[in-house]
Amino acid sequence: MVLLPVIRQLAGTLLRRPLVWLCALMLALSWPTLRTFLPLGLATSDLHHWTAAYEIAFIGGIFGILAATEPLERMGWLLRDQGSVARIVTETVALTTIAALLGLFALAPAHAFGASQPLTFQVGASFAALVLGWVHVAVVAAAALRWKVDGAVRAACIGLAVAVLPGLLAGPSHFETAALSLLDAGGTLRASFDFTIARAHWITAFAPIVAWGAVAVAFARPTDPPSTATHALRDPR
Repeated sequence: MVLLPVIRQLAGTLLRRPLVWLCALMLALSWPTLRTFLPLGLATSDLHHWTAAYEIAFIGGIFGILAATEPLERMGWLLRDQGSVARIVTETVALTTIAALLGLFALAPAHAFGASQPLTFQVGASFAALVLGWVHVAVVAAAALRWKVDGAVRAACIGLAVAVLPGLLAGPSHFETAALSLLDAGGTLRASFDFTIARAHWITAFAPIVAWGAVAVAFARPTDPPSTATHALRDPR
């Protein structure tokens, strides 16, 4: 199964990056920081630390996806025997797994040392919405991998699309509403903080994931020559 080697190599690559370790440390310290300082702020005193912890885990997962996108592109030789759909699914699952591994640094202390939860906060619904948000960002990244540009430019564009543009698309027009549904990966997570998400809402949340998957498949180029593994570039003699 090609998925496990991809995840293993991605994790190994990211573990060699000091910035990833710094992010993991900040995520691990987010829970005691929230418990200490969140009630003291004038603008944050009404927020609950549980919802803030899930928001921070979501952001940490996005960072993991952005950091893993360029190494994943270099691992194209591992996926050379897969079809377009299978390759995009593998990339999406691998990126979501990396996001979950980083997000756990924020969630594990919260669940291990957390206090009581508000009545409107449902752990099951919010965790499922959190994973769904990561899948949304991951499939956007998988679609962006079809775009042959510098890795840093691609990561910046993905971050801009999923983190900045949704805050700017708040108008009443149908175009802005459609664009918001395609880009706002955290919308389902925020909705889960107030109520248990209805089945119809879950179906709506899957729609942009399917749409981005279709975009990735449409721009896939199976006739391109496969990427070459780094070790294959060496002279075997």
